[in-house]
Amino acid sequence: MESSNVSPSFVLQARLLQAALPMGIVLFAAVTVVLYVQARAHAPGPGPESVQLARTLSLANAGVFAVVWILVARFGDAVAAWGATRARVQVGQRDEWAARWLAGRLTLLALPEASGLLGLVACLTAIQSGVMYVSPFYWANMVSAAAMVAYALATLPTAASIARAAPRG
Repeated sequence: MESSNVSPSFVLQARLLQAALPMGIVLFAAVTVVLYVQARAHAPGPGPESVQLARTLSLANAGVFAVVWILVARFGDAVAAWGATRARVQVGQRDEWAARWLAGRLTLLALPEASGLLGLVACLTAIQSGVMYVSPFYWANMVSAAAMVAYALATLPTAASIARAAPRG
């Protein structure tokens, strides 16, 4: 499929859907920061259970983050193309292939989104328990959310990238 065969409306649809996916992460991050600022004056002193929970969530987030990005780096193109493998690129089936490719692409982005959400939950838990106020290092959990947003925006589909992903023939 040549880039000239990719409909501009499909490219726009793909770009909008992919750009919309990280918006939930951005809004959750904004709420987390606002809660941090508002709760600062009323933050409880963290107990040992709170510190342990924050530490456990942070370690889980680090593990999930590593696994997710290894999977995305290793299998990213394959997952995005997986949805389109059964659709042959012939006249009348290009739309079917494109829809399946987009479904695969959005499925791929669900992995980093889950990692980003876990990182934000770890931050929110540390804020609500007061741990964040005595150990700001827990803000590092936001790296997974920032990585998801950056990846989604950096890999927005273009007509040329969609055409490159299409099977030949």
